Amino acid sequence: MQKTEYASWGVHWRKPAFILAMLFASLALSLGHHFYYLSMDNQTAGDAAKQAWPTRIGTGIAFLVTSCLKAGTATALGQYIWTIIKRKAFTISSLDKLFALSTDPMGVFSLDLLQNARVALFLGLIIWSLGLASVAPPATLTIIARNISTHVYVPTLDISQPGWITNRDQWVPETVSNTIAVQSGSSFDVVPLARPISSTDWSYTIEFFGPTLQCDIANSTQQSVFDSLIQRFEDQDSLFTFTQMNDTTYNSTSSPSRLLYSAWSYWPFADGTPNFWSPDPGSGSVENPQIWIQTSASSIVCTSVNASFNVNISYAGGMQHIIPQTIQVIGDIALDPPLPVMIGGVPAYRAWSPFFTHFQALGSLLLGNLTILDDFTSLTAMVLGFTSGEADTNILTTGLMACEEIANSPFKDLPFHSAPSENVSSIFMTAFLSQPGTCRNQTLLRAIEDLANNITISYLSTPELTNDNTISRNIVTSNTYNVYQYHPLYLLISYGVALFLSLIAAIVGFYSLQSNGISHSASFSAIIATTRNPELDSLTKASSLGADPPNTDIKKTKLRFGPLLSRIGESRDKGKLDTQVTEEIPHVAFGLEDSVGQLKKGGLYI
Repeated sequence: MQKTEYASWGVHWRKPAFILAMLFASLALSLGHHFYYLSMDNQTAGDAAKQAWPTRIGTGIAFLVTSCLKAGTATALGQYIWTIIKRKAFTISSLDKLFALSTDPMGVFSLDLLQNARVALFLGLIIWSLGLASVAPPATLTIIARNISTHVYVPTLDISQPGWITNRDQWVPETVSNTIAVQSGSSFDVVPLARPISSTDWSYTIEFFGPTLQCDIANSTQQSVFDSLIQRFEDQDSLFTFTQMNDTTYNSTSSPSRLLYSAWSYWPFADGTPNFWSPDPGSGSVENPQIWIQTSASSIVCTSVNASFNVNISYAGGMQHIIPQTIQVIGDIALDPPLPVMIGGVPAYRAWSPFFTHFQALGSLLLGNLTILDDFTSLTAMVLGFTSGEADTNILTTGLMACEEIANSPFKDLPFHSAPSENVSSIFMTAFLSQPGTCRNQTLLRAIEDLANNITISYLSTPELTNDNTISRNIVTSNTYNVYQYHPLYLLISYGVALFLSLIAAIVGFYSLQSNGISHSASFSAIIATTRNPELDSLTKASSLGADPPNTDIKKTKLRFGPLLSRIGESRDKGKLDTQVTEEIPHVAFGLEDSVGQLKKGGLYI
C-alpha cells in the first residue's frame, strides 16, 4: 500500500528574514547616506571631477535604499495577496492585476481591487511611490561659494607715535597732521587708507578714541564777546558784518569792506598759524582750545573735544568707502600736567595733550579772514578781492566755501558802496569754485564738525600717528572657494517617510505569514501547484498559449483559493480512493467560487 503525502504547514524562515533584511538594509543605507553627507559638510569641494563623486555616490545609495524598500514591500504584498484570495472570490482579470501589482502599475486603477482589496492596493501604491524617495536625498549636498576670511591687524590711533606734536611753543606747519588736514579739506572727504588685503571687495569696522570739534551757536556770554569784536572790526578796520549795514559808520565810510568769514583762537599755542590774529575773547582760562568763527550774519564757537569713533571701512569694486557709523562726544580732552611756557615774554602755565595736534591741523585750515573789498572795477578785481590781500585764509581750499553762511551770504544781493549800479550776486559765485554738494549737512556749523571728523579718521592712513600691531579684525573678502553644504532635512524626510510606509507593509506581511500559516510566492511552481483543478482545465480550453489579454469570458470568471468541494478525497483510514467514504481529505487549489470551501489553517489537505 502506497503512503499518502499531505500538504505541509509552516512558515519558512526565508520570507520573514528577507523582509526584515530589506528593512534593516534600507535603514542602514539611509543612515550611511546621512553620515556620509554630514562628513562632507563644509569640506572644500575641489575640482570638477572631485565635486561629481559625492553626488554619484549619493545617487547610488538612494537607488539602493529604494530598491531594498521595494523588494521588502513587494514580498510583504505577495504574502497578503494569498491571505485575501482565501477569503474572497475575484475575477480572473482582478487576480491578474492583483498578482501583478508590484510589476504592473495598471492594477492600482482597478475598481474591483479598490472595493475588495484596499490594503493590497495600498501596498501596491507604496511600491510605485517609493521611487520618489530617491529624488531629494542626492540633492541635499550642494556646492556653494564661501567668502575667504583673513585675520589681519588694522591701524588705530596711538599718541605714542612720533607724528603727534609735543612742542608746546607754537604751531609746526611741517607736521604730518597738517598735511593730512590739507588733503582731507581739499577733497572734503577722508584721505584713502592703506589696504590691509588685496581683495577687491571687503569690509571691517573699527572703534577708537580721537579728537574732534563740537560746534554750537554762541551763547549769550560768548555773543557779548563777538559783539565787542565786531565793533572793533568796524572802528579800526572799516570791516562790517551784515547787522552793521547802513549804520552811521558804514554810511560815512568811503570804501567799507564786508566780512564773509573770520576765524581765530585765543589759545596761545595757535601762534604761528597762517593768518593768525588773536583778539582776547574775554577773561578766564579755557584749557581746551576753541575756534571762534564770525560770518556775515552768525557767530559760532567750536571746542576741541574727545570722541569715540565707530567707522566702517570697506572696498567695493576696488573703490574705498569709509562710513562713520557713530561718532559720540565723550568729554574734554585728557590733559597732561601743566608746564611753564612763555607767552609774549610772560611765563604762563598751560596743560597739554597730544590731541592738540588735531586742533593745530584744523587751525591751519580754518583760522584767518575772508572779506569783500569795496573797490570793484572788474571781474578780475573781484576775484582777486576774494583770494588775496584781505582774503587771507586757507578755507578757500576746502568745501566749506559751499556752505550757506558763505556761498549765500546776505551780502550777495547788495550793491557795492563805491559802485551802486553793480550787484555783488552777478559775479559772487564765480569767485567760489566749490560745488554745492561739497558742504555736507549744508550748514557751516555741521560741516566743520564733518571736516574735523574726516581729518581724525584720515590719521589712520599714516603709520606716524597709528599702531597696526594692537587691533586685529577678521575681514571677509570677496575672494571665494567652493565648499560642500549639507541640508539634511529633505534627506531625512524622504527616507523617513519611505521607511515608515515600508514598515507598515512589513507588518502586514508578517500578519499575513502568521494568518496563512505558510509562506507563499507567485513563482511558476506555485501557480502549477495551486491550479490543479479539472474545472480550470475546462475553463481555459483553447487558451493554452496564455495570450494576453485572455478571453473575455475567462476574465469575468470568479475564482477563489481553498479546498475543492467537488473533488473526491482519500480515506483517512484506508489511504485509497473510495467513493463510499464520507470523510475525505480535500485538495487545495484555485476553483470556481461555488466549488471552493474555506481553507483552515493547520488543516489536513493533499
